[in-house]
Amino acid sequence: MSHSVAPEKISDTYERYADMAWHEKELINQRLSWLLTAQTLLLGGWALITTSSKPLLMAELLVPMSGISLSLIAWFSVRAATSAHTYWQKCIDKIVPTDRCIEFPLACRQGRDRLLTAGRANRCAQCVPLVFLVVWFILLLVPFA
Repeated sequence: MSHSVAPEKISDTYERYADMAWHEKELINQRLSWLLTAQTLLLGGWALITTSSKPLLMAELLVPMSGISLSLIAWFSVRAATSAHTYWQKCIDKIVPTDRCIEFPLACRQGRDRLLTAGRANRCAQCVPLVFLVVWFILLLVPFA
């Protein structure tokens, strides 16, 4: 994709790129929300299973394996969305000339500072599934009696 845009088309292109960046950010939020909801249910189920008076060995293995699988899938999907978000932000930076940055807030200096902050936020978003992955491995490997 070429980033050379005619000056009169910058506004349209900027809007498309900004919409795509916003869409990717929303995907990150949705995926993390679903991950947190599902992990809460799985952890609650695991707590009920492990404190049950009847031994449910298959369930004690199945629930952590489901948590591990869900964490891995979420990590890959959040990583894909953060990569796409970063790509669209860089596209915005490439098309907007510095003398017109006031018109395009995502491309001005303040916007570039936000891009750095967004990079940190994207890394944090990618860490959430990994934290659950570690928790599930600990729960799977450490026997609780």
